Amino acid sequence: MAKGVGTSAFICLIFLGLFLRSDADITSWTTPSITGDSGTGTLSVDEDQALDTTIKTYAAETDETVKTITYALVTAVAPFTLDSTGELKITQALDHETQDSYTLEIKATDNNDEVGIATITVTVGDVNEAPSFAKATSGKRISKDSATGTTIMTVTATDPDDGDVLKYSIHSGDTNSDFTIDEANGLITTAKVISGTTMNVYTLVIHAVDDDATSKKTGTTTVVVLVEDCTCSGAASVTAGLVLVLAGLLKFLY
Repeated sequence: MAKGVGTSAFICLIFLGLFLRSDADITSWTTPSITGDSGTGTLSVDEDQALDTTIKTYAAETDETVKTITYALVTAVAPFTLDSTGELKITQALDHETQDSYTLEIKATDNNDEVGIATITVTVGDVNEAPSFAKATSGKRISKDSATGTTIMTVTATDPDDGDVLKYSIHSGDTNSDFTIDEANGLITTAKVISGTTMNVYTLVIHAVDDDATSKKTGTTTVVVLVEDCTCSGAASVTAGLVLVLAGLLKFLY
């Protein structure tokens, strides 16, 4: 009897061990800090985060003897990717102005197929971005002896950052101070009568600077002004147009 009882007890212990083993679980997370198999965490990422570099490595704990854990996103959330080791990356640029937060559910699965889920709220931080012009180069022909205040053109930049105010200026190319620009709206006009005797081609580099308090950014465009002997028509107009195009090209070649 004693032998039979001992055998039965041994078998019971085996079944009990198997039963307890089936309760093995993800016990906690070290990144983010979570007590238990599931919970929440936060992450802040600036919108200029470099692509395909690790932002964060998530890590869970299990009470399995062999501690093998793999990771995956419960649902794909572009542009985030998560590899099986828990490394989180982005594959496309973030844009705070388009979307400033995401929710990621990161699943940890141990070698006994037990699962824990960390729900991460990702906040996309705003970074100052440079203004931009629709065209890199523009051109205008004016006749000699154009009066002071003659309109050349209005250049307009856009800024992706909400609330930024732009200030326009002629950065270079106006050696004789023949032109002026309205710093508020980008209107370029002649500052004096343009005789054309000193210069007949101007390459004005225009800047638009934002008013960010910590890191001002600048956008750039070029305006080529050709001073003609007359208002020109026919062949003379074609020739003047070619000169204007060539002047713009030379800006980038040299």
